[in-house]
Amino acid sequence: SRHKEILGPCTGNKCSEALVVDGHQKCRRRVCKAKEIEIKTDLFEKMIVGCCRTPLRYSKYCELHLHKHPETDNNKQKNSRELVISSHIRSWKTRRSQKEKHFGATGCCTSKARGDSYVRKCARSFGVIAAVTNCCIVTTFGEFFRTETLKEILQLLTNSIKVSGVVPKTAVYDDGCHLIEYLHKHIGKDLAETYAAKALSQIKFSVDRTYFRNHVGSWCRANMNPDKNPLLENINTQAAEQLFSWLKGYASIISSLGWKRASMFLLIIFHHKNLIATNIKSSSVFNIVNQVPHEPTISLMHTADSISLLEASNILASSTSSSTNQSNKIVADNLTKCTPEKEKKKTINE
Repeated sequence: SRHKEILGPCTGNKCSEALVVDGHQKCRRRVCKAKEIEIKTDLFEKMIVGCCRTPLRYSKYCELHLHKHPETDNNKQKNSRELVISSHIRSWKTRRSQKEKHFGATGCCTSKARGDSYVRKCARSFGVIAAVTNCCIVTTFGEFFRTETLKEILQLLTNSIKVSGVVPKTAVYDDGCHLIEYLHKHIGKDLAETYAAKALSQIKFSVDRTYFRNHVGSWCRANMNPDKNPLLENINTQAAEQLFSWLKGYASIISSLGWKRASMFLLIIFHHKNLIATNIKSSSVFNIVNQVPHEPTISLMHTADSISLLEASNILASSTSSSTNQSNKIVADNLTKCTPEKEKKKTINE
């Protein structure tokens, strides 16, 4: 975080000593059910994200993806009894599989990833993820539209390092063991070995003290224990949880906002939250235009939306061109049909 030089230091002697990453699922809003938008970033050659737009009224899709998913009346919904029975069966299977996994487990079962079938059916976003310093300064945030995937978290953190130019001393994430495992296994392969990625791989990650008891893997117990990390001594590792406890008061507002206003609302309230933490007036103006480098994929949702918008405009242009060609053909056919009749009348008159 660069808030020491931009906003000013906060109170206390542990300012920006650690970065705490966590997700919040109370601020879920209605989103388009198109979940298979492929984008390319500097870190990943291919990344699948969901559409961020609000669906049209009486529809599950936005105006950009409605033509790809025509909704018909043939798709009848199950009756309420079948839905209740199927939900009970699914929950029973989930509980049984969790018991089997935790009995004699040798690895952590804390992955946040959901199945593709669940993701495709879900008509709401998966909440907000934020990176917060131990002194409760929000450094970066983003919305999830598929699920809390490791790729999106890595992209969020590397973007933060590139824009701020600051590498945190240590970091905390409740699924940090899977994040570090994925980063070290894939860097230099399907994950580009950029400066930000290499810097992130050198950061000492730990698991939040609240969730560490759920981590039963031998490697995780030995390497991710926050109490064994000297950089986390007397450090607040629950800064993100405290932020989301405050954000929960705005959950009903955020859930009712559209795709343009929701992200802007989050940006404004997080900015004011940072001003309160540093005792700065809300009317203060900061000249940060020249201090922040341009990063085209800083927002994955807007990157995916620009791709969808381009595809929709190309489809509209091709359909307009084909309809124009068709109308020209009809006019030409009509002229061809009318020409013999005119010539016939001319010969009769002569």
